[in-house]
Amino acid sequence: MVDIVFPSNRHVFASTLEEMHRQRYRVLVEGAGWNIPGIKQGYDKDAFDTDETVYLLEIDPQSKDLLASVRFNPTTKPHMMTEVFRHQCEGDVPTGNTIWEGSRYVFEKARMDTETFARTRIIMGIAMTEFCLSQGIKQMTWLTHPTLYRGAQNWWNVRALGAPQYYDSDRAEYVAAISDMTMEARNKLRAVISEDGPVLFKREPLHLVTERPEPSPLAA
Repeated sequence: MVDIVFPSNRHVFASTLEEMHRQRYRVLVEGAGWNIPGIKQGYDKDAFDTDETVYLLEIDPQSKDLLASVRFNPTTKPHMMTEVFRHQCEGDVPTGNTIWEGSRYVFEKARMDTETFARTRIIMGIAMTEFCLSQGIKQMTWLTHPTLYRGAQNWWNVRALGAPQYYDSDRAEYVAAISDMTMEARNKLRAVISEDGPVLFKREPLHLVTERPEPSPLAA
């Protein structure tokens, strides 16, 4: 199951969020070699972990270990694509009430077997899509590796916002993208693992976007 951590219930997940920040550091800084300005040793929390951030946390139901996480920020406020990666977009950065940015999409692959890792990725894809559908969020912007960008095209309608760019500090290439979060994508993801049960847990009956969204069959 995947927990939605809203600003209003963040206190309930305080210890898991602490582990999330440590896990992000292990995976992104120690594992991937990211250079993230302004963070503490062993703890990835930056300027875009804000009071308005929503987190999705996938927790193993048996071990209670944190398997994966992702954060969402509204694009109507300063976010990574406008403040850090503006140069990745050839045109204007897409912003609006129904567009949110997804970032820090993290899995600790070294602690999973192959089957668990594959299922975890699909479950998180379902959760991300269903979260957006339930909150009236129609599109997600994100920065990713070209390999993950191509993989995402199997589920989402994904478009690049600019050409991939190489970063010497990470020894990696990244592309800015925007994805349509649709029921079609949700159904494709669920079909991969034949999942027809609930994935999101503790969904709250509120909408985070300021415009009233179109009715969704997933809205609480």
